[in-house]
Amino acid sequence: MNQKLARFLSSTLARMLLVSAFVGTCLGMLATLLMFWPLAEDGHGTGPYDLALPLTYGAIAGLLMGILCGTDAYLGLWIQNINDWEPSAQSQATAAGFGSMLAALVPALLIVVAGLGEASPAAFIATALGFLALSFASGFAVVAWLNRRNSFDSVTSGYGIKG
Repeated sequence: MNQKLARFLSSTLARMLLVSAFVGTCLGMLATLLMFWPLAEDGHGTGPYDLALPLTYGAIAGLLMGILCGTDAYLGLWIQNINDWEPSAQSQATAAGFGSMLAALVPALLIVVAGLGEASPAAFIATALGFLALSFASGFAVVAWLNRRNSFDSVTSGYGIKG
């Protein structure tokens, strides 16, 4: 592999991981805030320090999930590049979205399994489906944003990987 291609691929991967980690951290903190906000309204943990630890855990979980989804989105692009040497920016974003959604399957299945013992597992199933949809949307959005930001036709334009 030539050095120019290796440098480009590593910088694209680095940009995807950084953006995915940021998005994952923000979404993890938002999900934690949404889970713990009703408790704060009920009078349990009304101080700002009572939300600090859960928000920290949410940020770490979101960061790890963002990195995992970003890596799988990149793998989705790589697999698509093997099959199609001239993918459009739209098809690249779709491939990245499906790769990101594939990474979210394990946590989504754990959410469904946790809800199977409940009397009404519909809320758990809806949460898992929402998680998958959010993972697809974030993977799609990250690659679409990178494509637009690069002002190329696609993330892998040039360097022998025509996109």
